[in-house]
Amino acid sequence: MAAPSTEQDMRSRIIQAAQDVIIDHGVVGATARKISSHAGISPGTLTYHFQTVDEILEAAFTRLAEHVSVNFRQRLESAADVSEAIEAVLDLICGEIVAAPRNMLLSFELYAYASRNHKIRQICRNWLRRSRDALSLHFDIQIAMTIDALIEGFTAHRHLGEEMLSRDELRSILQKLTSD
Repeated sequence: MAAPSTEQDMRSRIIQAAQDVIIDHGVVGATARKISSHAGISPGTLTYHFQTVDEILEAAFTRLAEHVSVNFRQRLESAADVSEAIEAVLDLICGEIVAAPRNMLLSFELYAYASRNHKIRQICRNWLRRSRDALSLHFDIQIAMTIDALIEGFTAHRHLGEEMLSRDELRSILQKLTSD
């Protein structure tokens, strides 16, 4: 027989289910009933761990921001110099750390929800700060802010668009932006 789940395991399971429901139905479709069904638990168990759906959504988006931020920072910390930091930024734009389809869908939902919810907007602000702090390991703050916006924009374009600049073209732009 399997060991009973701890409270933290159950919260994690609910948060994962909430992210999955957001992916499938958007924030507007993320109901307690759908989340509890997806998690394979009763609605009562759900409300034992989270009082409201808003709390669950906050936890789901916080997990997304923390997951991407940690991997984002690790990738930049692995760069020894500006040239390697540019390659790290290219990995962030072109790879799976930021631009994985799941992360992109959750991010789009986060931004829309944050536009109307102050607590969720704070998750975005914290995420932006963490991204800029990571970029500031290699770039001054103005360049870090600009690169952060480029990462956001280019990952969205990659996800939604049909035409995109190549990695080499992006590298050339970043080299021009970061040269003295």
